[in-house]
Amino acid sequence: MKPQHIFFLGITATVVIIFFYALTDKKTEQNYSENLLKAREEREKEMKLSDQSPIENLEEFEGLSYYKPDPNFRLKATVEKTTSKQLYTINRTDSSTVKFTAYAYLSFKWNNETYKLLAFNTAEDPNTLFIPFTDATNGQGTYEGGRYLNLEKKEETEMVVDFNLAFNPSCVYNINYVCPIPPRENHLDFAVKAGEKLPIGEN
Repeated sequence: MKPQHIFFLGITATVVIIFFYALTDKKTEQNYSENLLKAREEREKEMKLSDQSPIENLEEFEGLSYYKPDPNFRLKATVEKTTSKQLYTINRTDSSTVKFTAYAYLSFKWNNETYKLLAFNTAEDPNTLFIPFTDATNGQGTYEGGRYLNLEKKEETEMVVDFNLAFNPSCVYNINYVCPIPPRENHLDFAVKAGEKLPIGEN
């Protein structure tokens, strides 16, 4: 079995690249989309070439699949820090559990409704927040178990939650990986048609 810490494959150079291309303020929607597509190309390249890639049979790997870049899914969120540093237990795909420290609730609006996502600190990178979430696309174009977001941790009262950066857990590509299951607090009842979809050939 692969080492369990590799479920955070997104917290690598790939995410640094994505942050550089996609999270920086852009002058135009076209620039945003172009740079996001470049970041996706880099992620696919890493999935094919990295010795930490979860893909077992690269000869059968047809590539990553995404929704089209959509700036409407790049949302401003209010940061509501948690008052307790108590560890939060999350279930994993092998029926074990893992503990995270809850950092903050990120509150945002979609179609005039307010939603919250619980963001966690990670032991792997103190500058990154981990957000596992589910939404109405799961099982219908995206992985049924949900997807992940990694956000740059900033000491600010507002952050940008960009669902175009949503990516699949490593267990989507290899059943030997152990992945955290999004907690019920992070279920969104609307369709997040942004970010990574099921791999090509599985849609």
